[in-house]
Amino acid sequence: MDPPSAGAVPPPIYTGGGSPTGTLVAEPPRTGSVQQLVRSLSNDLRGLAKRGLVLAGLVGVIALGGWIITTRLAALPEAGRENVPSDSPVEPAPQISSAEQERQQQLLNRLADSRIPNSYFYAVVNEAFYLKYPQRQRRPLTNSEADEPLRADWDRVAFEVLEFSEQLSSESRLQLGTYLPRDELRINQALNRKRVNRSRFYRTLDRDLVRALPMYRGEDLSDGRIQQLRIALGRDRVADL
Repeated sequence: MDPPSAGAVPPPIYTGGGSPTGTLVAEPPRTGSVQQLVRSLSNDLRGLAKRGLVLAGLVGVIALGGWIITTRLAALPEAGRENVPSDSPVEPAPQISSAEQERQQQLLNRLADSRIPNSYFYAVVNEAFYLKYPQRQRRPLTNSEADEPLRADWDRVAFEVLEFSEQLSSESRLQLGTYLPRDELRINQALNRKRVNRSRFYRTLDRDLVRALPMYRGEDLSDGRIQQLRIALGRDRVADL
């Protein structure tokens, strides 16, 4: 790759995960511009000295130089300052009621205490939410006042999933989202060793799972996000046999 030319302008620096949609951060001021100003002021001082105006010129140039440096530096972009026009319209943030904020905070606190991986939790709640409310399939929720009832419905589903998950052992909860087919195979092998009827075992397990999360009634519990909860529950129940 050829080195950049001396006059090349460096690309803008973006924040926000490296995405070009992040905040544009202006390039820091270059020290070369300040040095050029200082050299220019020094030449002015030498010229004034030759004309016998050292004292008056010194006072005038210092005052003028201070004004020029201050003005130029103020015009240069500061590091970290967002390059946003001053007349850009700013939309007010949507107001969420205190009751909704409190409900969401309770959900977040319980989720943190449960140690369920966040990525899996939100994925399975979305799956359960769209099963319970199929008419809202793939409709993103916003913070608008109009979507408050939808957010309340989502929170209710989230609490249902959380309440069921809290019945699992802490070790099983921690591994949600990472279970593989071999984990289900280990459950089946343990059932064979303990001479437990596999069909009856899974029939009871699925009944309890659907009772806690009725939106999965009639669904294939060995597929989708719900499969992770099914394996975790089976893992705990085998251990208790």
